[in-house]
Amino acid sequence: MTAQTDHAHAHEDLPAIDVIVADANRWATDQLLARATAVLEPSTERVLRLSRVPGCFELPVACRWALEAGSRGIVVLGAVISDGTAHGAQLADAVTTSLAVMSGETGVPIAFGVLTVDTPDEALDRIGTPQSRWDKGRDAALALEAMLENSPRTAC
Repeated sequence: MTAQTDHAHAHEDLPAIDVIVADANRWATDQLLARATAVLEPSTERVLRLSRVPGCFELPVACRWALEAGSRGIVVLGAVISDGTAHGAQLADAVTTSLAVMSGETGVPIAFGVLTVDTPDEALDRIGTPQSRWDKGRDAALALEAMLENSPRTAC
């Protein structure tokens, strides 16, 4: 299965910001996406590209593709809900490490908006609904904006 990408607004002459979202636990990731894109609206100075992948494990390879396509910054969004299994922690650790290494090696900021929680209730508390205590999609987008503002590369 390949990543689905929306390039409808892509203009090759403008810098691109990528938002890559995992479809697993879509009830949570759609809300993270809505909150992130509210911050990262496209402008006359940049384009916003959206890619969807099946799950969090696929986020690193989709980031690599975005970097190869010239991305100036990436927000990754996902939800790993472990329900008390070791698999969730292992998946979250592998994805987190891979993305951190990739960002460090390339110098391109990758903002981390992947929930790593034990239960669906914990995810609900982090997705930016009126009942949530946290807004991790928005937080990731704001972190990317801050990194881009401080980047020695051309600002977006």
